Amino acid sequence: MPHLVHRWRLRLRDGLQGDAVARLVGAGIWLASRCLPRTRRPLKIYPYLLRRLDAGGRQARVLGEAVARARAAPRREPTGGALERSIILKAPAGPNERGVLLVSFERELAKLAGSDRFAAIERAYQICFLPSSDAFRPAVLALAARATRPYAVLPAFYEREIPLYAPLGDHCWALPFNAASWVNADLYPARRADRDFDICMLALWIRAKRHWRLFEAMAQMTMPPRVCLMGVPWRGRTQDDIRAEARAFGVADQITIIDEPSQQVIRDVLSRSRMKCLLSRREGSCVAVVEALMAGTPVGMYRDAHVGSRMHINERTGVLLDPARPLGPQLEAFLPRADTLRPDLWAREHLAAAVSSRRLNDALRERSLAAGADWTRDLAPVFRQHFIFHYSDPEDESRLAPVCEDFRRLTGLSIRRPGGLEL
Repeated sequence: MPHLVHRWRLRLRDGLQGDAVARLVGAGIWLASRCLPRTRRPLKIYPYLLRRLDAGGRQARVLGEAVARARAAPRREPTGGALERSIILKAPAGPNERGVLLVSFERELAKLAGSDRFAAIERAYQICFLPSSDAFRPAVLALAARATRPYAVLPAFYEREIPLYAPLGDHCWALPFNAASWVNADLYPARRADRDFDICMLALWIRAKRHWRLFEAMAQMTMPPRVCLMGVPWRGRTQDDIRAEARAFGVADQITIIDEPSQQVIRDVLSRSRMKCLLSRREGSCVAVVEALMAGTPVGMYRDAHVGSRMHINERTGVLLDPARPLGPQLEAFLPRADTLRPDLWAREHLAAAVSSRRLNDALRERSLAAGADWTRDLAPVFRQHFIFHYSDPEDESRLAPVCEDFRRLTGLSIRRPGGLEL
């Protein structure tokens, strides 16, 4: 009986977080915001509203209103501090050739957009911003309100969101890259034939990852699958909570849990798994999907998942699951086909960091030359691991170290570089 109660509690909680409830809550916030004077509408509600509106004119009007609101009430950030998730791709090379700064996470963009030295920053550097999830948060609106020169945004859901950036003005340029575009293919060995896990998940131990959906599916499968779960504690939830959910569905003895895995362990388990599952309703870019593809592991996720890397799931790389049908039979039907796929070949051709670095360089060069700016040096190639950017060529680290120091003197912000790469 306790297990039955636990199952229904999980299902009820999941239902309350579903799309229908989210739309109802979004409608309530929308109506409440209409009752407030424009000057008192908090900027932080705009991303929440935008993602619940239909595409087209309504989104454009709300976004235009948000930018005007940010311009009328500019946010100021304290001068100084550090950027830990950002990297200089190119040094300034003269008054007509700006450098390029790749910024990730809204809290880092806020330090730039709210700086008293913002005018000097955008004179010296073109900002390329990687949103973590919803793009139109206050930091992005502040950038749009203050920018007088072109900048680029690399949205998590670029397949859908690029057209939405038009209301931000001519200075904003949305590009088809996101945080999952910078996985280093060289860190992943050749695809392994011996795979001792049927399914793996790489996710924080939080409810939004919906591990219980996999446990429910395992109980529906005729052949018990071998499952490996990798994750880290988050906001009080630990692996003990995951084990309790697995026990509620009677599958605790079929799972292996690895708590706080290293990067090497992550790559090893991905390469040992026949498929990876991602069962969240909503995430950002979700780099773990592309990491699995680089390891030669197909990915299964729900076809209605609002996840940036969902666009990379095709007949060569995985399966889009039907949320209206039981999950267990779908996984069982896909596993034999998973053994025949080579998603690593597709991912290396389309998604590898080296490929994205070249494409970004070409896009920025063509745009700069078309605008009459100079382009005498190319971007330093980079890759991203565990939220940190690294230079693909270690010599670029020492070559650009003096540029980072010049950046600190110009902006009051230091760029904190990692001490080493975790292999």
